[in-house]
Amino acid sequence: MTTISVLKKFVLTRDDHTTQVFEPGVHVVEDDIATHWFVGAQASVIAVETDADKAAAASLAAARQAERAAEALALQADTSAINAKTVVDGLVLAGKKTVKPPQQ
Repeated sequence: MTTISVLKKFVLTRDDHTTQVFEPGVHVVEDDIATHWFVGAQASVIAVETDADKAAAASLAAARQAERAAEALALQADTSAINAKTVVDGLVLAGKKTVKPPQQ
């Protein structure tokens, strides 16, 4: 993928006779479109995504997914701990006997 900057609206007619309109602004396009002679005459290339960029993006996405999974596990562990404490507290309260204060 390649990022191009378009200053003036233009229409690209592809080899299969389909058209694509490019409004002014920044567009991310396939490499074959970015290297088309007419696009090159109408737009400027800002950035080209390399295989290293793709690998870095995939690595970052995997790291974020692992982070979300770890957060979910931590939340699940906290919930389990709270539930266990509630059960233990209930058992402790059930085992206690009511002691009446001595009468005077």
